[in-house]
Amino acid sequence: MGKAHFLPPTERKLAKARESLNKHVLDPDRGSEGKWQSLVENFPDIILNVTRDGTITFINHTMPGLTPEQAIGTKVYDYIPTNHHEKIRKTLERVFQTGETVSYETSGIGPQDTASCFMSRVGPVLREGEVVAAILVATDMTVRNRVEKEIQRKSHDHGERVKELNCLYKASQMMAERDITRDEVLNRLIELLPSALQFPEITCARIILYDREFKSENFKKTKWKLSVDMTLSGSKIGSMEVYYLEEKYEADEGPFYKEEKNLLENLARETEKFIERRQVDEALLESEAKYRSLIEQSNDAIYLLYDGRFELTNRRFTEMLGISSEEARAPDFNLKDFVAPRSRSLIEERRQMLEQGELPPPYYEFFGLDKKGREFAVEASVKYIPYRNGTATQGILRDISERKKLEEQLRQAIKMEAIGRLAGGVAHDFNNLLTVITGHAELALTSLNTREQLSEDLQEIQNAANRASDLTGQLLAFSRKQTQQPKVLNLNDIITELHKMLRRIIGEDIHLETIPEPDLWSVNADPGQIEQIIVNLVVNARDAMPDGGKLTIETQNVELDEEYASIHAGVIPGSYVMLAASDTGCGMTEEAKPQIFDPFFTTKKAGEGTGLGLSTVYGIVKQSGGNVWVYSELNNGTTLKIYLPMVAEEAKKFSLGEDILEMPHGTETVLVVEDEDGVRRLACRVLRQQGYSVSEARTGRDAYFMCQKMDEPVDLVITDVIMPSMGGAELVEKLRELWSDFKVLYMSGYTANAIAHRCVLDQDKPYLQKPFRPIDIACKVRRVLDGK
Repeated sequence: MGKAHFLPPTERKLAKARESLNKHVLDPDRGSEGKWQSLVENFPDIILNVTRDGTITFINHTMPGLTPEQAIGTKVYDYIPTNHHEKIRKTLERVFQTGETVSYETSGIGPQDTASCFMSRVGPVLREGEVVAAILVATDMTVRNRVEKEIQRKSHDHGERVKELNCLYKASQMMAERDITRDEVLNRLIELLPSALQFPEITCARIILYDREFKSENFKKTKWKLSVDMTLSGSKIGSMEVYYLEEKYEADEGPFYKEEKNLLENLARETEKFIERRQVDEALLESEAKYRSLIEQSNDAIYLLYDGRFELTNRRFTEMLGISSEEARAPDFNLKDFVAPRSRSLIEERRQMLEQGELPPPYYEFFGLDKKGREFAVEASVKYIPYRNGTATQGILRDISERKKLEEQLRQAIKMEAIGRLAGGVAHDFNNLLTVITGHAELALTSLNTREQLSEDLQEIQNAANRASDLTGQLLAFSRKQTQQPKVLNLNDIITELHKMLRRIIGEDIHLETIPEPDLWSVNADPGQIEQIIVNLVVNARDAMPDGGKLTIETQNVELDEEYASIHAGVIPGSYVMLAASDTGCGMTEEAKPQIFDPFFTTKKAGEGTGLGLSTVYGIVKQSGGNVWVYSELNNGTTLKIYLPMVAEEAKKFSLGEDILEMPHGTETVLVVEDEDGVRRLACRVLRQQGYSVSEARTGRDAYFMCQKMDEPVDLVITDVIMPSMGGAELVEKLRELWSDFKVLYMSGYTANAIAHRCVLDQDKPYLQKPFRPIDIACKVRRVLDGK
């Protein structure tokens, strides 16, 4: 595309163009023509006044290589590619014939003679009902498009854990398209929404706006609903809703995650802003008389500062600062009073630059304060323009607090995902090492005289390994990769069995009271994990009462209704069993409560806690499909309530069991498949000592080839679940093709798939948790072989 060069128009022609502008664009009756004209001329977008044949009669920005005066009288076609001429010609004809406002995208010459992409809108200028000119507003989208593409590139592969944020970015990008209609946005939103939820294949969506309804093709009302109202100027204008078509018990936080509720809230807010922007844009393009409406309805704060006074402020400016327009225009009003302390040095540095004759950068960020002292993040765009007899400051302020929050959420999601992976991976590998340490320590102890010093040393090694095993269990619970073996339980039975142990934990200076519900409903949970929850709660309560106090543990049948669920994110209305632990201890501050379930957060002194106790409780409860809430006041104690879904089955009698003092023997043939050499050697040694005929293999593939050469099948296959090249479940499936009559015992530190689908082990699959003691594997093998 070539650039047009021409001689400047005559003074007579320029005067005529100015007269036309004043008559058709600016209203002389306002009494502030200069102020509005200055604002138009310095507005970030390019604004032109053109005739029917495309002649430019006014332009508010300098064209590349030309002054505005040189551009007046030329054709708008001189600055765009030839292949776009016909589109603009038809657009102008349409505007002059129908009076409609038309949008289109084109290329042109941008800053520094660079090729740029513009989004343009053309609207009519009316006089006595007749279209006498057209206003063309062109926005340079080049930088924005490049930034959006960069954001898309960086956020492309954050995975399932951040797909809600990706959905919000996509929606924001879609709403930023200049030529998209409101109906197109809403129709695309209802298709986008299900893809961001945990079960998109059974999700439907609906948006109600005023008296119109936008629904996905599979839309159906169900009781599994999440809804957010949309408002504009304090009035409800509609709602945004998603439904699940069927119930999903296995979801961690009910049918909808807390993040999904936040997503819907943010989408609703963005949609409100989009609708507001559309209304403002339509008002601007209808006629010149809407210039002030554009500024007033802008979602950004706009001001014009001259000689220490605000000549112009819009509605958003006063809303952002929490003041009235009269206060903003008062002679003693100082914008610096509304700058947060941490940003005042930046503002002072910019002031000093101006005093020294330097122009500070036009774009910057700072933190502001409203009249009530609330701090918020601001993105500022400032321009210094000639005004009256001096220079005025024209500023646009944008509240970017929500954007900053989204960025922090993204960083937090990535951090938590990394911590979870690290915790799960470390715990899994550490369990293998602990199996070897505890196993060999126990074998050595059985062969020594208990009065020998070496026996005492080995006992200390075993005790330390057992404590390390408890810590790995906490890591696995936090990462939600702990394998569950759920049973139908009555929580009262577990509390009764643990009572003596809990008394020893809390000591004599704390009074322990249990209040069980007489006819308590059953729950489906892992009894070992429920024990872990109760012990963690009791230990926390003990530490909060160093001078003694009272600890109450109670159970209750409760019904959580819609009202409760509406103010507790992630809760599904229904029947629950509540387990509560209340202490009379020191309580906690309001600042600490939001962080108590965070990993490694603790209010205890250095060296007195790992910070994993309550994060373990949280992980177990969520993995079991329940919810946990904390109620606490400083110096007034703490109550922690856990809600587990009720099941209709009758609970099985629970017992902690008795210690087995002697390992059972056997003569059957056993195949041990384990890729961790130390664990495999320990298991084989124990079983051989107990009389079994043992074969061993390091991998599933080695085991399969070994079995192909055997004349007789083995009685039992003991296999790790996760192994290189061929996992335990796949090995068993292939061995079933060779032999049909053998038994299987799985073992692992954790398993995230295979037989433990969604981290819950099928109840009919025998399983041995690492780390294990020699007596554990000996007893488990005997029970599996005996069919118990």
